[in-house]
Amino acid sequence: MFKVLIIEDDRDIAALHAHFIEKDTRFQVLGIAANLANARELLAITHVDLLVVDNYLPDGLGVEFLLELLSSPKKPQCILVTAANDVTTVQNALRYGALDYLVKPLDYSRLAESLDKYCLMQQTLTQGCKLAQGAVDTLFHNQRAQQKSTTTDAYTLKQIVDQFHHANVEMTVSSIAKSFGISKSTARRYLDKAVEDGELIAFLEHGKVGRPTRIYRRPHIETS
Repeated sequence: MFKVLIIEDDRDIAALHAHFIEKDTRFQVLGIAANLANARELLAITHVDLLVVDNYLPDGLGVEFLLELLSSPKKPQCILVTAANDVTTVQNALRYGALDYLVKPLDYSRLAESLDKYCLMQQTLTQGCKLAQGAVDTLFHNQRAQQKSTTTDAYTLKQIVDQFHHANVEMTVSSIAKSFGISKSTARRYLDKAVEDGELIAFLEHGKVGRPTRIYRRPHIETS
C-alpha cells in the first residue's frame, strides 16, 4: 500500500479527502497535517509516498513546500488540490514537479485519475533498468491533456495484453487491476479495448453463488 499524507487546514475537506482515498485499497492515509510545520514533523519520522497538498495554508504556500521538498532525498510525489488557479501558481507547480494539479471544488473522479496516474508511474518505474519510448512518454506527458479518459494508452494496453502469454491464461478485471496497481474501471477499459481489437476474448463464468465473473483470455487459433 502507498502511504499518503494530506496537508489541509480545513478539517471537513481533509476528512473528505481521507475518506475517498481510504476507499482505494492501494493507498493508506497516514495522517492529516493542518499546516506545513506539522507536515515537516510527520515527514521527518515516517515514510510517505504521496502528498495531497492545499496551497493556502496558515504558515505558507503548498506550492513553495514542493520547492522545499526538491532537496529531500526521499521526496514524495505531490498532488496539489487547491482553489488557487492563477497562472503563476500553476507554473510553479509544474516547475517544482507536482504530479498533478486539481482545482477546488474537487471532482473526486478526477482525484481517482490522479491516484491511477501515480500507480501507473510506480508500475512503470519498477519494470527494469531501461524503458521504451512509450513508457517514457507515459511518465513525461500528461495523459489527460493528450486524450479523453475514455481512451487507452497503447503502451499500457500492450503491457496488459502481454500478460496473456498463452491461450490457456485466463484473468479477470480484478487480477489485472491488482497486477498493474490500477483501478478496476481502468483495467476493464483496457481489457475491453483488447477484446475490441481482437487481441482477447471475454466470457462469463458462472459460480455457485453471486454474479457471474467476466473472464478474459487470448482467442484459440484455428488450424487446418
